[in-house]
Amino acid sequence: MFMLRRNLAFVLVVICLLLAGCKGARELGKTIGALVEVRAQIMKKYNESGVDVRVNGSGRFSGISVNFMNSPLNDKAPGDRVRRAQETAEIVKAHYPDVKNVDQIVVSFSREKTALVVFHSWVVLDYYRFDNQARRLSDGGETYTSGNEDPTKPNTLYSPRRNETDVSSNGIQLEGTPENGLTMVPHFSLAGNVNRVTPNPPTTVSLDFASFSAKQRFPGVTKIVFTTNKKVSFQTDGQFSTSHLSDGMVSEILYLKIPRSDFIEITEGSDLVVELGDSGFRLAPQQVLQLQRMADYLRLPDSSRTDAHR
Repeated sequence: MFMLRRNLAFVLVVICLLLAGCKGARELGKTIGALVEVRAQIMKKYNESGVDVRVNGSGRFSGISVNFMNSPLNDKAPGDRVRRAQETAEIVKAHYPDVKNVDQIVVSFSREKTALVVFHSWVVLDYYRFDNQARRLSDGGETYTSGNEDPTKPNTLYSPRRNETDVSSNGIQLEGTPENGLTMVPHFSLAGNVNRVTPNPPTTVSLDFASFSAKQRFPGVTKIVFTTNKKVSFQTDGQFSTSHLSDGMVSEILYLKIPRSDFIEITEGSDLVVELGDSGFRLAPQQVLQLQRMADYLRLPDSSRTDAHR
């Protein structure tokens, strides 16, 4: 299915770990354990299951984000959400072991709705920023846009401090669910604010894969092949890092960087198949469109950027 379903019974470690760029299975396991503990403490305090805890990282910047999905506080006074955000930041400070290396903690409140099984909307109502000591930060001018009611639109986050825009997907679910399946997360960063100017594109794009299953699926070197309109558009080899989790599940993570030109070529067709080893996955039309709209940001400034994908 196209939609990355946010299962409220499990912390979404998929995207958070991919964007964090963890190195090695041991560090990966520590991060997963820390995030699970932070989420458990938040759920225990507020008795809400719709809690999404992530590590976000790009280059010199990193942060912990906590999102309350469909919280009863959405319909309360703003002051209630401010107090909840402050308390939550203090929980992160107390229970995330590596908090000293975090640039900021972001607490947000969102309203999410699924209709007709496949239509998913996500609207951020409020968000609050804190430093790693849980002290409230003033608005630094960050500009965030998400798919909202158009989930094929990439997420963009502009940071004036870094003068960079992070462009990312909510995640392409190749198989199963985030907590028991295979997810692909494309993302990249560009200099400047993409909502105001056309910046110079990066030279590479990150394609990160996360598998959670009852047994190891990708031992050894794995062949990765992208086939666009029945023609191989990109292929390479990669090595998944493996970690055995406390609940008996096996996590396998692969961080893949590919040239910008190859990512654009992958998206230049309506039929896209991703092969990992012996397993092949045909993307749904909406998933292909999401990648195509991300590719629009990667075209050179003197190239005509198509509006067909917008």
